[in-house]
Amino acid sequence: MVPPSGYIAAARAVHDADVVAWARRWAGPTLLVWGASDTVTPLSNADRLREAMPQAELAVLPAAGHMVYLEQEERFVGVVTEFAERLFKH
Repeated sequence: MVPPSGYIAAARAVHDADVVAWARRWAGPTLLVWGASDTVTPLSNADRLREAMPQAELAVLPAAGHMVYLEQEERFVGVVTEFAERLFKH
């Protein structure tokens, strides 16, 4: 069990992280997989990341929320597999 102080510290770190600044420095292949109904990290956040990462591809899974990999496991695996297959064909 995580002590409350540890959980609070981790939540603050995630909240305060400047993900967009980090994303601007990343030039590698990137796949962003987003749930169209994500209320925790809305789709507008994906748009901000795409602006920072022009090489990024965005896959939006309809009727999925924040945990797309659990909510639509098969579709998620399919999207990630297709991306990886395209990357490693070269």
